[in-house]
Amino acid sequence: MESGMFITDEDGNEWQYELKTDPEQAMFWSTHRIKKSEIKILNCPDRTKAAELRQMLTEAFEIERKLLADKD
Repeated sequence: MESGMFITDEDGNEWQYELKTDPEQAMFWSTHRIKKSEIKILNCPDRTKAAELRQMLTEAFEIERKLLADKD
């Protein structure tokens, strides 16, 4: 298995992705909202599926950001 970040869809397929935030450190800030345009799906040739995966990730990151912000 390759190193990196992965998401598993509802069908059990695993997809590799990376975050491209500007600046790079922004992905670690609890105040930064990850945008769909900052998520790159690396191994998905289908644009519709890639959009679905970006939406899933955006929602998951927003939930995590809110949970972390509540702890502060």
